[in-house]
Order: sequence, then C-alpha cells, then structure tokens
Amino acid sequence: MSWLKKSLRTKDAREANIKAKPVLMAFDSVLARAAGLLLNTPTRTHLSEREIERMAQYQFASMLEEDEATGSEELFQSIGGSFRKQASPVRRSLR
Repeated sequence: MSWLKKSLRTKDAREANIKAKPVLMAFDSVLARAAGLLLNTPTRTHLSEREIERMAQYQFASMLEEDEATGSEELFQSIGGSFRKQASPVRRSLR
C-alpha cells in the first residue's frame, strides 16, 4: 500500500499530529469509495483453465522481472552452491 503514503513535511511530532488528521480523513474517504465500488462487482466462483493459465504466466513473468531488477540470481546461486556442498557427503553415504 505504498501508494497510500503522504509526507507531512515535518519532523515536529506536534505539528505532524495536527497535519495528519486531514490526511487520514482523505485516506478514509478513498478507502470508503473503493469499498463502495466493490459492492457492485459480481463475485466469480469459477475460473476457466485458460484464465488460470494466464494468471500463472503473469505471476511467473512478474517474479522473473522482480528477480532481474533485484539481481538476486547471484544470491540464489550462492545458496544453491552451499546446499550442494552440504548435501554431497550425505549423498555419498546413502549410496
């Protein structure tokens, strides 16, 4: 909900408390309008196979995009290497 952030442009606690009231009222108004919009939305109880597949593809693409943006591939490779090193004596003993 990072889009529901607003700077009060002060570090003074007393001034922040005064400025916060109208901002919180505006946020409450936005949330109430959003809740009202949901009342008129019909509820679906079933998704087609095609819709499920498209949702899965979108989720996977989003995860790949996030991974590329954060550069976590090196971290995953490092973790995987650690697991391989720890698991290799176990594998040998199981043979």
